Amino acid sequence: MRTATIIIAVSVLMLLLVACSPEEQRVTGEAVPLTSPSTTVTEQGAAAVRDYEVRLTDDGFFPATFHAEPGETLRLVFLLDEPRFISIDGLGVAEHVQAGVVEAVAKEQGEYSLLCLDCDDAHEALIVIA
Repeated sequence: MRTATIIIAVSVLMLLLVACSPEEQRVTGEAVPLTSPSTTVTEQGAAAVRDYEVRLTDDGFFPATFHAEPGETLRLVFLLDEPRFISIDGLGVAEHVQAGVVEAVAKEQGEYSLLCLDCDDAHEALIVIA
């Protein structure tokens, strides 16, 4: 009887947690509709900092394209379900992240690839410096 009560209590708690979580954060195994990416640009001294929240789903990175201007610091705030090895070719970034910040200075105009190197599928996003 005690086991049944515990199972019911845990089930009710899980149901409440799922029902109260924002829709864009629910994990269903399907593509997750997300709201527009959070992007802010702030001035720190003489240089601007461009912040992006980055998510990774089965369909790839969200957003799929990031924009910055030469001289800006690109700050990617990763909100991942599990640690991943992330690389940005040409900007000197190669590190494991989960819930953390990766910064890169957008020195030169061009297009750079944001890659998940240990994902099952090859996920890639585009960083445009213009």
